[in-house]
Amino acid sequence: MHTLYIHVHFDCNTFFAFNFQSDTCTEEENIDPPNTKGTQTEWTSLIDENLHSEHNYSFSVEDRFLDKDSVAFLQSFKSQIEHLNLKLNVASQNIAALQEQLEYFEGKKFSLDKIKDDNDAMSFYTGFQNYGTFISVFEYLESKASRLQYWRGQTDSNSDPKQYQTQGGRPGPKRKLSLKEEFFMVLIRLKVGLFVRDLSERFEISQSQVSKTFTTWINFLNAELPLLFPFPSQQKIFDIMPKSFSMYPTTRIIIDCTEVFVEIPSSMLAQSQTWSNYKHHNTYKVLVGVSPTGSVTFVSDLWGGRVSDKEITKQSGLLELLESGDNVMADRGFEIFDILPEDVTLNIPPFKGSDSQLSSQAVEDTVNIASVRIHVERAIGRIKNFHILDGVLPLSLSHVANQIFKTIAYLTCFLPPLVPPNDGTSDDDDDSSSEKFE
Repeated sequence: MHTLYIHVHFDCNTFFAFNFQSDTCTEEENIDPPNTKGTQTEWTSLIDENLHSEHNYSFSVEDRFLDKDSVAFLQSFKSQIEHLNLKLNVASQNIAALQEQLEYFEGKKFSLDKIKDDNDAMSFYTGFQNYGTFISVFEYLESKASRLQYWRGQTDSNSDPKQYQTQGGRPGPKRKLSLKEEFFMVLIRLKVGLFVRDLSERFEISQSQVSKTFTTWINFLNAELPLLFPFPSQQKIFDIMPKSFSMYPTTRIIIDCTEVFVEIPSSMLAQSQTWSNYKHHNTYKVLVGVSPTGSVTFVSDLWGGRVSDKEITKQSGLLELLESGDNVMADRGFEIFDILPEDVTLNIPPFKGSDSQLSSQAVEDTVNIASVRIHVERAIGRIKNFHILDGVLPLSLSHVANQIFKTIAYLTCFLPPLVPPNDGTSDDDDDSSSEKFE
């Protein structure tokens, strides 16, 4: 065994000897440094050199301290470290490259954050004018949406929309999308009309989860949005009456029916009930009412296309909302004089009757009525601008067709009025070119 002595000289001529074999420190008085001769300065220099060598842990191993096997082992260990360092450098470079790719694809990924600063994109994908409107509506709904009981299929017994709300936290398994992302996805489905598979790939969830989320939210929105836009009182309508209605100051509501194409049902009875002689197709028919400013104030349930305008008006529940002194404005086809409540009047364009042509006064009346009645058609145009209603509505959505149309109708109420309150003019009535249909 080797014993290495390092002698440190102090003024008292005391040296310390460190024994590497016994790991002990012994103090020896007046011991001359072994095998050394010369001055104290030379001893100090030699000691400093030895101390520097002994405390430099990266120094090369000397044969005098280790046997050949130990030296070989340490050299092998050093080679392994160098090899691992090389692999670490390569891995670091790969991680950096992958991080760069991830940032690139994250930038390309479709998301709300990507479009929220683009008002045109927000309008195109959600129907809201801007992100501020979107987030305001979401925050209003968020507290109830956090307790949604998610739809489990058409056999689900929870047919009442209010039963989708529970007392506890968000039930069911943890979901990949946040509530805001779910709301965003539902709006895209309504506004752009994207298919379930498309949304599944965009939001990276299963197609079944897209369907369940959409059905849950559409029932929820159908229950909540009408609470924001209750049927306005007679006084409120009169207070905001646009100037363009100066000839018809008692107008409470303007009504019209519209139809949505539906896939041909397999049942012969359902085929008969949904067949529309007007559209020559199977359709759903719905009654829409708007205020004089053009905002939607009433939406009936969907009916088969076979039903008449008079019957749908009678069964819709609208008549129960009217009050004495109200005036209802409608198209020529609404012959509902005999079903209106007492002291409620109807304003429709005049008929030609047995005459060969309309009188000059009748023509003037027709033009005047048409100039303001057109706002209900413009409001319906806003509804039809939600492209889920384009083409033919599939039967797979028949269980939520009512909810879809009503939700869309009330979503249009977040848009500016078609006619500014108390400031409507004939020029305002002709500004349909300013409407953006995408």
